Amino acid sequence: MKTVIVQFEYEISNNNIYGEYRSESQIQYTLDACKESMEIYAEEHGYDFKYITETAPFHEEHWKDYNPYGKVHIENGGATSLGQSVFGGTGWKYVYGWFYYLPELASKYDRIIKTDTDVYVVNPKVPFPIEKTGFVTKCLNNLGVIMFDKKTANDFFKWGTSPYEFVYEGNNLFYKSPFVYEEGYWDLMKKFLKAFPEYENCTLPTEFHNTIMRDPELETCVMFHLSSMPNDRKYDGLCTALKKYT
Repeated sequence: MKTVIVQFEYEISNNNIYGEYRSESQIQYTLDACKESMEIYAEEHGYDFKYITETAPFHEEHWKDYNPYGKVHIENGGATSLGQSVFGGTGWKYVYGWFYYLPELASKYDRIIKTDTDVYVVNPKVPFPIEKTGFVTKCLNNLGVIMFDKKTANDFFKWGTSPYEFVYEGNNLFYKSPFVYEEGYWDLMKKFLKAFPEYENCTLPTEFHNTIMRDPELETCVMFHLSSMPNDRKYDGLCTALKKYT
């Protein structure tokens, strides 16, 4: 069974959509440390590792008519205006960066493990449960570590990029697709799994997606996700995780 671990960094070419954040030394150190740990993990278990920094051509085509300005993103009970504040005014466009590589990856691999770039591998000796099938995650509210089998990856992509349709909103006619651009890919996944529940497999063991809210024992921590931490706190979060679990 051929497996790949994929990370997509949202710093696109020379246009850093995080603004100055990525240039801060502690943040860059944290991201580099997480990437290196994932590379070591992949090599340990014979998985391929891909760190993608460029958008796929169809990604740009699919989003060319999207304008985030004036729209509102609802998450965790709060409302955030997209405008210039979210990913340099692109809305959630680059959060989908890895999504457009799914067909290419599925043509080469039996399992696709997607992780955020702020996931640190604490215990590289423990293999990923690649025998699982479907859309494998710990839960649907935090998707920092997920895995697809070949069929699920292909079907998810086809569904998410299905042809646009005309719909009316009041007296106005709009193009629509399954994408909910204001919500991010986690909302798209929830809608996909609601439509096709047979793909859902929320059985990823906690040790492969530990977070601040899931404080594990030392021996049960494999991957630690610096989730829900602002950029300027991720370095301290990494240091705390290293002290506690290594």
